[in-house]
Amino acid sequence: MKRVCSSSSLRSQRGFALLMALWVAVLAVAILVVVQAYGNRQAGAGQEALAKVRAYWAARAGVEATLARLAWNTESPDLADAFRVMDDMVDVAEGDLGDATYVVSHAHLREEKDVLGPIDAHAMLNIGRTSGEQLLNIPLMTEDVIAGITDWMDDDDDVTVGGAEISQYLSNPRPYGPRNAMFRSLAEMELVNYAEQDLIRGEDWNMNFRLDPEENDRDFAWPGDNGDGVLDLGWAQYLTTASVDSWLSVEGEERLILTDASASEISSRIEVSAEQADVIAKHVESAQTLGDFIRTPLNELQDPETNQPINADVEPLTTDQLVKLLDETTLADIPAGAVPGKLNINTADEEVLELIMDSTAVSRVVAARDSRVGSGGWTSIVDVMEVDGFGRDVVANLYEIADIRSNVYIVPVVGRDKKSGIKVEMIATLDRSTLPVVIRELRVR
Repeated sequence: MKRVCSSSSLRSQRGFALLMALWVAVLAVAILVVVQAYGNRQAGAGQEALAKVRAYWAARAGVEATLARLAWNTESPDLADAFRVMDDMVDVAEGDLGDATYVVSHAHLREEKDVLGPIDAHAMLNIGRTSGEQLLNIPLMTEDVIAGITDWMDDDDDVTVGGAEISQYLSNPRPYGPRNAMFRSLAEMELVNYAEQDLIRGEDWNMNFRLDPEENDRDFAWPGDNGDGVLDLGWAQYLTTASVDSWLSVEGEERLILTDASASEISSRIEVSAEQADVIAKHVESAQTLGDFIRTPLNELQDPETNQPINADVEPLTTDQLVKLLDETTLADIPAGAVPGKLNINTADEEVLELIMDSTAVSRVVAARDSRVGSGGWTSIVDVMEVDGFGRDVVANLYEIADIRSNVYIVPVVGRDKKSGIKVEMIATLDRSTLPVVIRELRVR
């Protein structure tokens, strides 16, 4: 007997089939949405990654453009213009690479604006060449911190009054020891007892020489700041560890080591007479510094055994000969490691100059320096003798800590992808104390 389905049962089956079809359709749509969203995320991530690559290489292009100009000026210097090297680096401080751009700049220390170009590391005092008396002129510096700095750099374990050596540091909750050598970075100074981080960094907490939004929001977000639109660098405005002395002459040749040189070699290198070269060769046997030749005319240099002039009849060095002597020679053998650099008085701010001389002397230096704007600046430390009150003794003393040439430049550069606005920041340290010019340090943010 044939079984007949009721109409209600048939309707129920059809309803179930329709429900299943709708469920499958909804599931398919959901899967499609998920797959599409995943694909969009992957595509977005890929685009972002590509944008970061473009921004990275734009920033690196800024570093390389600056490096190329610095290398060119080192190998082909303009001896009549102390500012040519910086001017040329400023000329390439901005670049357009099609899909990305770069800008080399840093915050102005007194105004709400940026300054194009790199930072002259020699515009600050190198902490390894600075006396305690000079350090004490830095705002909020204390004698205990100075003692700690001294103990950190010296090679013994004898504690300076107020300072700290390895026994004190080992008693810290997280023990460590002092380097007993030169600081490798200004941030390392924060490890010194009593040296407070906010005093060293000021508002520039990430030490990138830029006033970032969180550093200019009146303490809305960490770190603390005054929100005045001007970057406070703290002690980093006055101090550096980056500057180094060069063992190359201004023309890029290795300096003549006077203690190993004959009188004929001296005569040939700095274009002096045989008699002048003989006096120089005899004096360097007991000399401590080339500053002696600034302080005392050649015909007045004395034999330490007789206390009489080596040659009272010899012609004093002309200004050009003295400049060449200082530029082309050295008393010391070339060391294995870097030597802390001198302060460039062509580029140092008044606040930094006041660490090494009184305010009256600073005013005179700045006035004389400003009078040379547009004419190349001072091209030798000997030129500073034109400043009122800066005679031979003053300039000879100044020579031990100051010069008119810089070897190290810090390059803060931002690369930006045009389409997305994504940025990559680099801070490069360029060193021309040797050839070829090198990137000594590169930080990427």
